[in-house]
Amino acid sequence: MDNQLVQEKQFLKRYNLLPSFDEVSIFLMTLAVILVFLTQPTMQDLLIQKVVISVDGKAALMLVLYVCGMIFAIYHAFSRKTKSNTAKFLMLWFAILTNIFIGLYLGITSYHELHGFMKILPILNIADAIWLYLLFRTGILDIDAISDRDATLNEIVFGSIIIYTIFVVSQYIFGNQWPVTISLTTIYATSISHMFQPIFGQSDKIIEKDFLVKKANQQIKSKSIK
Repeated sequence: MDNQLVQEKQFLKRYNLLPSFDEVSIFLMTLAVILVFLTQPTMQDLLIQKVVISVDGKAALMLVLYVCGMIFAIYHAFSRKTKSNTAKFLMLWFAILTNIFIGLYLGITSYHELHGFMKILPILNIADAIWLYLLFRTGILDIDAISDRDATLNEIVFGSIIIYTIFVVSQYIFGNQWPVTISLTTIYATSISHMFQPIFGQSDKIIEKDFLVKKANQQIKSKSIK
């Protein structure tokens, strides 16, 4: 990585402009996407028409990588194993693609149908989508954006309850379109869920200690094998 890129990353981190994701946020996004996909025929039809029927090789590859990212998100949410660079990339790919798709889809199809303060959602999502794309495209946003911190069971359970509640209220009480529902759950997963870490998660010192011990044990094992 060249010095200019490093400096740009440090600058953005200093002002909290560089997105980051952990196991909790990506798992909660995965849960939201699964809930919506299983209950919304329009999302199923969109996927079939754009990917399956069109036989678009590039779109199919993107979908495969996307699903792999979801699988790794679920696996690592309940596993204490260190995430590989491949797993981190696929989880990052899932997070970025979810935000970009929802932002653009809301902007194109939902903006004129929403009223009042709800119009803020597509505007924020479009801006976030463009920002994420530019960061990823330039290489500033890479696998370092995926935290090495392991999620705790309490975080997963509590977050899942909140995501399911948002899903039910948005879809069946307010009758929102499914992109709006995913948008709301994504906002919680990426911007709010971390606020409960001091209550349901481990302290930063314990997290760092566990990670360093785990890494040291892996190095010892690899040396013993050699």
